[in-house]
Amino acid sequence: ITNMKIDFNSSLQGKILRAGQNINRTYEKIGLSFLSSRANSYLTVSPKEIGGIQQGNSATNHRPLFEGNISGRFCNPENPAETRAVSFLGLRGGLVKPGGTTLTAFDANNKKIEATTSINGNQFIGIFSKVPITHFTISANSEIDPTFSFDDLIFTELLSTTGNDSTGRTI
Repeated sequence: ITNMKIDFNSSLQGKILRAGQNINRTYEKIGLSFLSSRANSYLTVSPKEIGGIQQGNSATNHRPLFEGNISGRFCNPENPAETRAVSFLGLRGGLVKPGGTTLTAFDANNKKIEATTSINGNQFIGIFSKVPITHFTISANSEIDPTFSFDDLIFTELLSTTGNDSTGRTI
């Protein structure tokens, strides 16, 4: 079901990612950009390992580390200003208590498609949708646990929001 997998260990050019490095735009060439909800923060990596994955980095906010919502937007790899969509996305959450993290998918009109919440601390969560997913949020439930990180983000082939997929085929 997946076409792309991001493990947050290296850039698309094969360079090792370092803790504190801004990676908001690191994966635009495969169709995904990130944004932190905290002012003056951005997505970065941490060597903090998540159970259930291979060794390496996980992704989180820069300041405060592991806190605050993160959003992702699918984009045209050739022109990141253009929106793209997927039919499935998933990730492995970590450093969370049960019920502490929610993945929410949205369509091109910013309408919520679906949300799924972790039921244990190192769980893979995903959303499959017949409605194209253009962007998503990963949110911590501050009443349960304000911290989280994630890894092994996967998604399907990019689809055009104008009716064609990334290869020009009609959806």
